[in-house]
Parts: sequence; C-alpha cells; structure tokens
Amino acid sequence: MTHQLSELIDLAALQALMESLYRATGIKHALIDNDGTILTAAGWETVCTEFHRADPKTCRRCLESDRQILENLRDGPYVGYVCGNGLVDYATPVVIDGMHMANVFTGQMLHEPPDLDFFRRQAAEFGFPEGPYLEAVRRVPVVPRERMPDIMAFLVGLAQMLGQQGLARVRQLDAERALRGLNQDLAERVRQRTEELSERNRLLSHKILELEQTQDALREEMQFSDDTINSLPGIFYMLDETASFARWNRKFCEVTGYCTDEMMRLHALELFTDDTRSIVQERIMEVFAQGEASVEAPLLTRDGRLIPYYFTGRRTVIGGQAYLVGLGIDITERKALECELARQAHEDSLTGLANRRRFLELAETELRRTRRYGSLLSFLVLDVDRFKEINDRYGHAVGDRLLQALADIFRNTLRAVDIVGRLGGDEFAIILPETDGDEALEAADRLRLAVACLEMPVPDGIALRCTVSIGTTTLGPASDGIDALFREADEALYRAKRDGRNRVSMS
Repeated sequence: MTHQLSELIDLAALQALMESLYRATGIKHALIDNDGTILTAAGWETVCTEFHRADPKTCRRCLESDRQILENLRDGPYVGYVCGNGLVDYATPVVIDGMHMANVFTGQMLHEPPDLDFFRRQAAEFGFPEGPYLEAVRRVPVVPRERMPDIMAFLVGLAQMLGQQGLARVRQLDAERALRGLNQDLAERVRQRTEELSERNRLLSHKILELEQTQDALREEMQFSDDTINSLPGIFYMLDETASFARWNRKFCEVTGYCTDEMMRLHALELFTDDTRSIVQERIMEVFAQGEASVEAPLLTRDGRLIPYYFTGRRTVIGGQAYLVGLGIDITERKALECELARQAHEDSLTGLANRRRFLELAETELRRTRRYGSLLSFLVLDVDRFKEINDRYGHAVGDRLLQALADIFRNTLRAVDIVGRLGGDEFAIILPETDGDEALEAADRLRLAVACLEMPVPDGIALRCTVSIGTTTLGPASDGIDALFREADEALYRAKRDGRNRVSMS
C-alpha cells in the first residue's frame, strides 16, 4: 500500500472529534504517524513540551519511551509505559490493510499524585528552575489506573474505526485507479477494433470467405470484452448521449434486479430517486461536455431498495458516436462508518444521552425557538446525592450502571420533546419546552420520586438505592442565554443540597 495516511482519513473531522473528546474528558491525546509527524492533537502537558522535550538529556528519555511503546504495541491492543522522566504514556496502533500506519497516543499523565521529591531531584540534575518545573508537574492529570481500560477501550475502538475507514478509502482509491486504467484500455480497444471492423466490412461484399473469418474474430473479441467487463469489481455501464444503456455487465443486473430485456428499454435516470436524479443528470452531461465526472448517489433497485454507490464516468468515441463508460462501487460500509463517527461525536458513550457539546447545541436551538414564538421553557439541573460515596464503596462499574439506570428513568418519565444531556460525571441537565414553573416543579418531583424508587442489585446482596437533588428555573426576561439558565438552576441545586438533599428547589 503506497497511500499516505492523510489521503485515507478525514483529519479535519478527526481533529474536531478529538477536541470534543478532550473537552469532555480532559484526556489529552494525539494521532502520530510512524515518521513522528503529529497529524492531530488535543492538548499536551507543558512539563513535557517546555522541559523534558526541550532538554537533550531528558528528550532522549522521551524518545526511548516512544520507542519502547512502539516495540510493545504488537503484544496487545494498547500499551502503557512509564518513561524515565517519571510520566506515563499510553498508545494504540492504527492498522490499515494489515499495515501499522500510525498510533493514537494519550497525553502525559500520572496514576498517583506526583512524588515531588523525585521531581525536585530531577530539576536539580538537569538544571530546571524548581518552582516552574514543579508547578508544571502539579498540572499533570492524575488518572487512576483502573480507569485506563475504559479510556483505552474507547481509543482502541477509535483506532480500529480509523483503520476501517482507511481500508474503505484504500479500496475506493484502488478501484478508481483500476477503473481509469480499464476505461482507457477499453476505450482504446473499442476504438481500434471498430476501425479494424470498418475496414473489414468494406471488403466483405467481395470476399465471403473473409466474412466468415471476420465473424469468428468478432465473436472472440466480443467474448473477450464480455469476460473483461464481467470481471470488474463493480457495476459497469455504457451510455449513449440520451442516457440509454448501450452495454452493461452481469453484476449490473445482479445488483439492480433488471433482466437483459428490461435493461434494453431502461433509461439511466430511472435508477435514481427524485431528489438525486437532477444531480446525476448534470454529471452525465458534464462527462459528454468535459470528458469525465463522478458522483455519489443511492442506486434504486427494481424492488425499491436504495444502495449507496460511487459512480464514475468517462467520455469515449466509437465510430464517431460519443459514449459514457464508467464503473459504480458500493460504498455501504463507508457510509456506515461515517454515520457511526457522527453518532459518537454527539452521544455520551455510557448513557446514550446527548453529550455536553450536543446538549448545548440543542439547548441553544430550543432557546431561539422559544423566544421567536414567545413560548415557555424551563430548565433542570440535577446530580446524584453522595455519588462519590457510592463509587468509593461499590466501585466505578456499579456507579456506571447507576448512571445508565438513571438515563433509563429519564427516558421513561420525561416527554419525547424534552431534551436530556449528561454534562459530566453524575451531573445531568434537562430542557423542558412549553413548560412553566409549576409544571417544571411537578416534572422534577416525578423524576425525584422515580429515582428514589430505584433498587439496583449490588455485589454485597443489598439493593442499592439513591436519591437526586434537582434545581429548576424558568426562562424569564433576565435570563439572557443558556449560561444564565445554568447559573440560576445551579443556585437552586445548591440550595436543594444545602436543605437536606433528595428535594427540588426552584430559583
């Protein structure tokens, strides 16, 4: 494979996704190819960039850490390593078509609070100013070791999807390259053969024996041509200037469901829906006017199914008549990967609710709609009472199950028009359209009671029960935006906590 990674992956979309992940989790990470080039990055620690990487001796330790990580990646889906400078790195490989093309690295971190005596000795050894250096060390995030499997599971999944996206793109590029070569070869063969047949036809009236020989040769050539187009990886088509089919391969009939007799009467635009027919027609006209074009559009089969396809076309002239020859490639897998990446960019992976970024986008849209039509809107903020104690007693796995159970309660208790988002940890926010203050208090209390009735089995045999505190507010003249609603609801939430928890308070 000779493709560059930047040809195979949408780096701009990936950068936006990784920045969203960094803002949501605080975990710094980067995509780095095998030459050490940073393709995308989200955050990095100053203790590394301003101290360790800036000094030749400590930089050698950093490079040795990178080398150790790359050498050990073959032993599992990811690897972590403590470098000689005292920080921890993790990485997982991006493999495309069996080739290790790049790595997704986490930023520098610690699993325990820093050993400041160790870093003081290191500052003295390498001449770093102790105060700024220790301050940079204190800013390094401390991520418990037991959280790393969950974090790396996401990054491993991301790396695997990048590999799948890259593989789909490799296949598409290879198919396009093969198609261009086949189109050129086929056009040249058809042109040459047509010229030969024209000359032979002139002599046929005089030489019956030559006629029979020419017919045999033509049958062989047509058989060769049929064998060639039937072996192509996609659907082959040849259109005249009216967009009627002049030729097609066996796979075309298999995919569309049309038989040979039907193909002879079929118009190319009948294979597309009303909303894509005009753009396909424009691309066909572009081929005849400019020489070549391509388009992505769903192919409409005889039984009404729509299949995502990538079509190419190239103009060729046979016997003075212009034709379009091209190939269609099924891109169903690529479209599915694009949809999955978009879903992960907007959805909280644990609960399936809107993540913080998506919730704020939906909240801004709803706020604009409310003000445009002069309608009502209320806002809730809630969190789990003593959630840290639950995590400390039962572990983060039970805490995660509890958050998932709360998400189910939200779905079952609230209306379909209500917007729920997980802001982070055990904190959730809810937009209630067309809802005044009294209705918001009633909805919040229903949620509080539903949570209080929850009983979740835990390892010690005693069902876990919990409560939530909820702060509510309603859009008013002083509420100039989402930030103001957050502030008002937060103040009400703090008041509910202060008054004893397991209650609803309104601003």
